[in-house]
Order: sequence, then structure tokens, then C-alpha cells
Amino acid sequence: MLDQLELQKILPQAYPFLLIDRVENVQPGQSLVAIKNITSDEWPLMNCSERLSHYPEALLIEAAAQAALVLYRANHQEQSAPKPVFIGKVKAEFFSQVHVGDKVLLNVKSSRTFGNGGYSDVEILVESEKKADVTAFYSIPKA
Repeated sequence: MLDQLELQKILPQAYPFLLIDRVENVQPGQSLVAIKNITSDEWPLMNCSERLSHYPEALLIEAAAQAALVLYRANHQEQSAPKPVFIGKVKAEFFSQVHVGDKVLLNVKSSRTFGNGGYSDVEILVESEKKADVTAFYSIPKA
């Protein structure tokens, strides 16, 4: 299990742009389960009325990409300081919205990795309801 302090050592994002609360399960080379709790004090929701209290899809895509990067780094056992990451392409299909109070599960499957990047498929779930499918292609520049 990885908490926010450990994630800050792996990912180049810092608060408030670190969008994963914790990682509950990592199977290097295979899969990862990350958690994002949606609370009313999240910076994107602070000025929204109750009618607009859904969490932005763009930030869910970013959370999925961050979870994919954690799995990549677990696969390659990178322990060095976080490096910049380039997201080359993202494909996302949303089925319904995520709201305040939801506990979002990010189920990441390692689809393909190569020397300095790869792509991963991420299911975004709330309870057992699938909210979205995301595929993130990423690259980490060498030194």
C-alpha cells in the first residue's frame, strides 16, 4: 500500500495536482488498484453549486494517467527522483458522472511497456459501477 507521501516520491505531481489518495494493491507487470476519494473540499468543486458537483472528467483522466505511471514505475522499479512525463495520447469513454462522496477505484492493467514508456488501460469504478474506460499512452524521457 502506498500513501500520498510515498506517491509524491514516485510521481512528479505535487498537491493539489496529485490526484490519487493511495494505492492499495500493486502486482508489478500486471495491475494496480488506486483510490481517489471525491470530497466537497476538492479545489475543482469549491465554487460549484450542488447541481454542478460532479468531478471533472479531465481530472479523472489525469488520475488514471497518474495511476498508470505508478504501475509503470513499479514494473521498472524506478526509485529515483520523479521525472517529467509526457502523455502522448489518451482515449476515454465515460458512462456516467462521479460525484462528491464517491470513492473512485482506478483499476490499471499493464497493456504494454517498453524502455521509456508504454500504455495502460484503466477502469474507473464507483462501487461496482463502471464510470469510464481510459487508455493512456505515456513516455518518460531518458536523463
